[in-house]
Amino acid sequence: MKHLFAHKSIVLILRMVLFLSLVLAVSSALAGEPGIRVPSEAWVRGDEVYLGDIAVISGLEELSEQIKSIHVGSAPAPGKRRAVRGAMIQAKLDRLDLPAGANVEVPPRILVHRLSQEVEDREFETMLADYLNGKLFMGNIEITRFQVNGNGPVSEGILDVTMEELRSDKYYGQVSIRGIISVDGMIERRVSIAAWVDYEAPVVVAKHNLDRMDILSAQDVTTEMQNLARLPDSVLTDPREVKGMRIRQGLEAGKILQARMLEKPPLVEKGDDVTIMASSGSMSISTLGTAQEAGGLGDSIEVENVMSEKIITCRVTGPAKVEVRF
Repeated sequence: MKHLFAHKSIVLILRMVLFLSLVLAVSSALAGEPGIRVPSEAWVRGDEVYLGDIAVISGLEELSEQIKSIHVGSAPAPGKRRAVRGAMIQAKLDRLDLPAGANVEVPPRILVHRLSQEVEDREFETMLADYLNGKLFMGNIEITRFQVNGNGPVSEGILDVTMEELRSDKYYGQVSIRGIISVDGMIERRVSIAAWVDYEAPVVVAKHNLDRMDILSAQDVTTEMQNLARLPDSVLTDPREVKGMRIRQGLEAGKILQARMLEKPPLVEKGDDVTIMASSGSMSISTLGTAQEAGGLGDSIEVENVMSEKIITCRVTGPAKVEVRF
């Protein structure tokens, strides 16, 4: 899931207007005479600062590229600022063969700001809601106690924000996820997102009073909307899950069904005589056995082979029927 954000910072616009006004003013002042003027305050975009990023150069066409490529230093972090000594810049300019009469103005201290942009916390909340709605499409969610840690300014450029997949399949209750902020394809920040998510969705409830050991059908249950975030994980949400199952306890009408309340009805009881089907490849034989424990369809149970009097493990395949493979 990706979102692109266009930078709309009013503060940035005002800074740029101020900077352009300064450039125009200085350009007018230097018109007609060669010169280099470094302002006492400047804004930059990149990781490194060159003189061409902060100085106004006029009438020095032959040396223009050389002057612009003078390395001033590393830029501050996005949204931060740092001071640069003017004496260092002046020393580097003194090494150039500037024409006589060139006007060079370098203040003792230049305050360099790094232009930046930032993804607001509410943008992450919107993204989290979109992500969860894509996973929990059967009900309604409400996000509370939302927190973002590790957010802050990033470089200017094209923003690309992604949400990592949750490590579990539980998308409600206490949720923790990570967001990744990239600028121009490079990861700049990883943020931690935490929230409480209430999820109202259908849950299975008893349609009428159910007695212990009842075999259930679709007519025995119905659904009603409840907040799954406040219920046990074993709550059932699909009425088809109860079909043919046996309830292990009595349950009043309207009460929620949980998976732990249900069991497969045994097709074989302990002590039952069963038919053992033994197969290997295309060959199969049958013999009689005695079940040593109860089991439902697909369960593995121990059976005594009447002929050999050995206890073997078999799989229940039907009423009074089990199989074993060799």
